[in-house]
Amino acid sequence: MLTAIAGLLWAGGAAEVLEKLTGEADIVVRYQGGGAGHTFSTGAGSYRFRLLPEGLKSPGKVCVLGDGMVVDLDALRQEIAMARYFQLPVGPHNLKISARAAVLMPFHIREGALARQLDGEPGESFRQGFPYAYAGKCMRQALRMGDLLRLDLPAVRQRLRRCVDYENRLLVRVYGDAPLDYRETVRWCEEQAAVLAPYICDTGAFLSDAAEEGKEILLTAQFGALLDLDCGLYPYTVSFNTLAGFAAARAGLPGLKPGRVVGTLHAYAACPPDGPFPAGDAAGADWGEKLLRPEGWMPGVRYGAFDLPAARYGLRLQRPDSLILCGLDALSALPEIPVVTGYRVGDRLIRELDALSVGDTLDGARPETETLPGWGSALTARRFSELPKEAKAYAGFLEQQLGRRFDGVAAGGEILPQ
Repeated sequence: MLTAIAGLLWAGGAAEVLEKLTGEADIVVRYQGGGAGHTFSTGAGSYRFRLLPEGLKSPGKVCVLGDGMVVDLDALRQEIAMARYFQLPVGPHNLKISARAAVLMPFHIREGALARQLDGEPGESFRQGFPYAYAGKCMRQALRMGDLLRLDLPAVRQRLRRCVDYENRLLVRVYGDAPLDYRETVRWCEEQAAVLAPYICDTGAFLSDAAEEGKEILLTAQFGALLDLDCGLYPYTVSFNTLAGFAAARAGLPGLKPGRVVGTLHAYAACPPDGPFPAGDAAGADWGEKLLRPEGWMPGVRYGAFDLPAARYGLRLQRPDSLILCGLDALSALPEIPVVTGYRVGDRLIRELDALSVGDTLDGARPETETLPGWGSALTARRFSELPKEAKAYAGFLEQQLGRRFDGVAAGGEILPQ
């Protein structure tokens, strides 16, 4: 069966849910993104990975980087080396890379850095050149992983030449920077191919055979519903589709659909640095410092109160079969907990988001909130019934407002069944 993890807000999932479902799966697939990080914790230490799926920690699992990904080859090689340092076996037997996945070229990262400098933004960004790689893919001016296996073909060399010529026009005429050397670019591709060729294959065929054999396939996402290119809070989105409805197709199984969608929803809002964020205004500038957050969170993330209009919208976009409330323990130090119930834009009160009330429409929106009592102590419960009454009341309030029961609540690194 195919199972998809679906984040209802900005995040693509939660560590507790991912770990549980990975344990049940035979194959773990990343089908989108390539830039957001997650922390691997093993007995040998911790390291922040952007590409390798969580399943590598579990013996016998096969991990797949699917069709919809953009792959940073330098980062991938470093992550493979780090995984081996942590004594995690990595090889073509348990890591397979789609021949259809696009390659993040060094000039994409360079172009991204130059563009940010031109706009007066900091030189570092969580985007790391990925929008430019996806743009090249859409213009049919990208190298795909499978092209690394056939760099001697004239057609592949011609496409690579077109990519370099296009980038040089931008680098020289727009950014006033030095041009690329085509021969150096070819050498870089050859060096990558020499290391990564054994991992590259038709992962769609591999997954199709596995599905027919009845294997459990887990489709994991790096980002949630609100960052979907088409349905998210445009233009403050990523460059691809993040919804569970796209998961099978982006993984390489366009004729199938997930038999189960597991939705994740954090007990607070965590949003990338760009765009309107009424939930942040509702909580205050120091909200993130008050949360008991796990280690390894991405720099630049903004934190805010639980956002009911955004959550209702994400629920409609993802339509999960089961829903897990995550990160409840992060609120344990708060004496009072605000919840955003709506946005005031001019004289209009928005309680439900739609295609006409997202993105820039929310610029300057004022949040309306309801405040609930906190519980003021760490959560040590092993069952939902053992939680403090205020924590149970908080979860119950969200259920009532969303019109949807939680199938579990994640706290203290575990999922507490209702």
